Amino acid sequence: MKSCSIQIIAVLLFLSYQSSAQMDIQGHRGCRGLKPENTIASMLHAIDLGVQTLELDVVITGDREVLVSHEPWMSHKICLDKNGKPLRRQDEWSNHNIYNMTLFEAQSYDCGSLGNPDFPEQEKIKLSKPEFSELIQTCEEYVRSKRGKPVYYNIEIKSTAEGESIFHPEFDEFCQIVVFALEGLVPVDRVIIQSFDTRVLKYIHSKYPTIRLAYLLESWNVSLLEDEIAALGFTPEILSPYYRILDKNIVKKAHELNMKVIPWTVNNPEDMESMAEMGVDGIITDYPDRAFELFDKYNDWGQD
Repeated sequence: MKSCSIQIIAVLLFLSYQSSAQMDIQGHRGCRGLKPENTIASMLHAIDLGVQTLELDVVITGDREVLVSHEPWMSHKICLDKNGKPLRRQDEWSNHNIYNMTLFEAQSYDCGSLGNPDFPEQEKIKLSKPEFSELIQTCEEYVRSKRGKPVYYNIEIKSTAEGESIFHPEFDEFCQIVVFALEGLVPVDRVIIQSFDTRVLKYIHSKYPTIRLAYLLESWNVSLLEDEIAALGFTPEILSPYYRILDKNIVKKAHELNMKVIPWTVNNPEDMESMAEMGVDGIITDYPDRAFELFDKYNDWGQD
């Protein structure tokens, strides 16, 4: 019983050290648990909650504009058409492919009024998917108006070999369009580009070596980490695995390779605690409010 109490105290002390001041609590798609995902409203609310890194996804329209969206099509789950009518799942790829639309057409969809059935706390608001530069500019102006700390942007390029010329341009053109859209919007030291697509990581590293990169992983064996990095040909600044595949050995090995570890998408306080115990450098979460509450609580406990 005594050893158990000592262990609990040790965990609490560790969590107090890993407070929200040290942890990079990244708002996933802004704060998807609370506001419609990947919208300006979601990003601004995440900033209000104290998030310093905004995580978002980008796709390309038919007129080569950058749209903030997770899927390269309009999802029946969260979007209504320009007439306010629901979409059919079987029509998403054929009739609602964003790569076949102009920016104007894509923004005629309402992707906030339905809400998201997976996130019952999410507020329902009539919103369109924002154009990338508009979102960045609005966030930058909002932070300046609040005299807050500058925010960082963790931008996922959602490309696949199978999706080229169907849902998006070839990966190198995709990268170029996004990088060009970033020019003049925000200093490069506040930009992270993340991707599951290693071609994207290699291309950005080769052409724009000052941009920080995050390697997204969904399934993986820790014993293969060094092989994976060797295949890349360089060491990315951040390793971002699915949180369920993470353990202390992966964190330790990544740190030995000088990579930060920021897992996705960590929503339950118990899992947040578990990630902190492993020594991660941050988390990506749909509920940044929960993360701040958790880590600030332990920080306050440590100061009593």
